[in-house]
Amino acid sequence: PYQFQVTYARLGQVNAFAAPGGAIVVSRELIQFVKTPEEYAAVLAHEVHHILNRDSLRAMARQLGGSVLLSMLSVDPSSPSVFLNQSTSLLGLRFSRDAERAADLGAVRLLRQAAISE
Repeated sequence: PYQFQVTYARLGQVNAFAAPGGAIVVSRELIQFVKTPEEYAAVLAHEVHHILNRDSLRAMARQLGGSVLLSMLSVDPSSPSVFLNQSTSLLGLRFSRDAERAADLGAVRLLRQAAISE
């Protein structure tokens, strides 16, 4: 359902990420870091699975929803406290680990389907 588009950028770190709609950003540092085409394929498969699972959109909605809900509970909604900011971040981290685990498992399935191994 997506037309994937891979973009390369200098990010200052070895990294890749998926954005909504099929966009994948890969750091040039990651390209220099990987040793084989199979390693690069594994990174792309991981990011493709994030897109297929709509993890970016879910994370954005969760972050926005959590911020709004916690702001409504605060005494002064115009000045969010450290507690509110940290609580929202912690909620995102919990889901982030689940999303990363799912993307890893999905990447393994995609690589097996494509007959790509070490």
